[in-house]
Amino acid sequence: MPEVEVSESEPSLTVLSAQKMQELLNELPASSNLIEAKRVRQGRAATLQDLFLFQPGIWTQPGFTGPNAYRISIRGSGLSTGAGTERGIWFLQDGLPLNPPDGVLFNQGQFDPLAYQYSVISRGAEAFNYGFATLFGAVNFVTYTGYTAPPYSAYFTAGSFGWLQGSIETAGVESKTDYFAVLSDASAEGYRFHNSFNNAWLNTNIGYKITPTVENRIYFTYSNQQWQVPGPLALEEVLTDPTTANPAYVEGDYRQFWDTTRVADKATYTIDPQQTVNMGISWTNLHQITFYGLFFQSSNNFFSLPCNYTNTMDLYGHRNLIVAGIMPMGEFYQENWNRLLGTIQGTPMATYNMTVVNIPVYAYDQFWVNEKFSINLALQAVYDRLTNEAYKDLLHRSADTTLTFSQFNPKLGLLYQVDHYNQVYTSVARSFEPPSLYETAISPTALPPNLALYPNRAQNAITAEIGTRGQWDRFNWSFAFFQSWVTNELLEVSLNPPLNTLIYTINAPPTTHRGIEISLNTTLARGLMVSNADPQNLDQLVLYQIFDWYRFYLNGNFFSPITHQEIPLRGDQLFGVPEYSYMAQLLYMHPSGFYIGPNVMAWSTYPVDLVNTTFAPGTALLGFRIGYQNPKKHLSIYLDGRNLTNEHYVAMVSDVFDASNGGKIPVSKQTYFWPGDGWAIYGGISWNF
Repeated sequence: MPEVEVSESEPSLTVLSAQKMQELLNELPASSNLIEAKRVRQGRAATLQDLFLFQPGIWTQPGFTGPNAYRISIRGSGLSTGAGTERGIWFLQDGLPLNPPDGVLFNQGQFDPLAYQYSVISRGAEAFNYGFATLFGAVNFVTYTGYTAPPYSAYFTAGSFGWLQGSIETAGVESKTDYFAVLSDASAEGYRFHNSFNNAWLNTNIGYKITPTVENRIYFTYSNQQWQVPGPLALEEVLTDPTTANPAYVEGDYRQFWDTTRVADKATYTIDPQQTVNMGISWTNLHQITFYGLFFQSSNNFFSLPCNYTNTMDLYGHRNLIVAGIMPMGEFYQENWNRLLGTIQGTPMATYNMTVVNIPVYAYDQFWVNEKFSINLALQAVYDRLTNEAYKDLLHRSADTTLTFSQFNPKLGLLYQVDHYNQVYTSVARSFEPPSLYETAISPTALPPNLALYPNRAQNAITAEIGTRGQWDRFNWSFAFFQSWVTNELLEVSLNPPLNTLIYTINAPPTTHRGIEISLNTTLARGLMVSNADPQNLDQLVLYQIFDWYRFYLNGNFFSPITHQEIPLRGDQLFGVPEYSYMAQLLYMHPSGFYIGPNVMAWSTYPVDLVNTTFAPGTALLGFRIGYQNPKKHLSIYLDGRNLTNEHYVAMVSDVFDASNGGKIPVSKQTYFWPGDGWAIYGGISWNF
């Protein structure tokens, strides 16, 4: 047999180092961000918002409580879905899907930032690399292993609103086996009344090198979340007393319980230095109980079987990369709807028994015409099937409906390496997103007669993007401009504003998503206090800046399923995400590990409804960080101040079709606004042994 050489720089075959991952991302004609744990741990590290701070192209704001419910939007994804139900973004762990196969419901509370060494945000067409042709992209969380984590570690954070968070970690390598485990807990009383939460996490993985070229890694994750929902307020209440809760939510004791268990396995076989096969399997059980105006209980079991092949052999004397894969996914889902008698489970309203099959098949080739110019061609084919048996009660079936979708999605990308540090790229891709169970198995009272699934069509789009990334002297930047022409965009709206209860996901008229995303890091000064050291080990003052501009709007009139009439909305702005947002952080960093500096987040107004009658005001929030991260990774300590001027602001809105209900409801009575937290201080310490 031919000899096989394995690089010692990558101790794990199943989990790539951050350096290797960044090298791969730099050769793709699309925009992405790699976020290392060290940066996240400079402040509070507990939520997805903590992870995504100071990253271009992603909008993250808190919706309900703690780490459990944030609105996450990449380039306008999930504009109308509720917090924790992101449309168009696939979340993965080491390349294995965390979403169920319909793609929408992602349990944010199962995410523990302390379990991951880095994360990758792949915006737009770059999701093709994982096999998904979604409009908005993917996020891959990459775990620690026994090779990359310290043998023992402890972490503790305390802060405003009763915030307490702690974790213990262990890792190691024993012969051919490596292991990592982290046990965490977080709780808080919350900024608002009726706003407490408690989360517990266990994340483990064990890798075993069967041979120097074959490695298998087993993952186990468990999370338990309990939280209260304080509800939206009127705008005047947000601006005067945002700590209050919506009286209806308090009276009904709105709250949620989520329990998640996940087991996964990933195997990597290095055939030779130029050929690799990855195979995996994952199974997740998600149990949910919700007291939210009614009693809702669900049990969700879903699995995936991803497999891909990578080949880096030269083609006709030129560098070439081929990746081909398939990712069969399935889901078995049951939910029960019951009326509430006060805060007690009452008589049954409906039972749903649902299944989902989703099978993406994909392949792409990147061919280097010369050392500077490469062409990327990709194709994805997908088949999606949703089925629901709906029962009026526990004995009588009322409807049985199946929806099927399929499509081919191509992509063309070009990358030009100007020099060693600078690149220009462009891409054109088609995306395809069938509606999910969440968007078709709607409330029993809103389903059409004799149907168990609402007959929405699949969302399609053509997206063109051009961008550049690189560095010059003291400047490091990325720039991307994109435009998406979207048909049948799936939007969730409430069509009866007085109660905000009759909620549909509908196909909107043609829409356009257009935007600019800019990241600019500038080293303002070096050697301020350390002037005689190695030039690579000087203190420095760095300004990090993020600017996003988005214009999402309707290109046609809306047909109301209630009135069966066309409503002129051409040119109206889509709701939920501001047109302008800016984030900046000025940070002084000393080679000893000390850092200090202020930061700011600011954004413009944005509409609450499709009719554009009501807007959430913009704001600017001031923060400050100071801390110490030991270069030898023993001791870390930080203070993280947020909203230090105690601004009263709107963090998220409940999107509706017409907030004013034809001018009948004044702004003072429109309870669609979720307030953000007031001023807060968080302090933490970690110690690695």
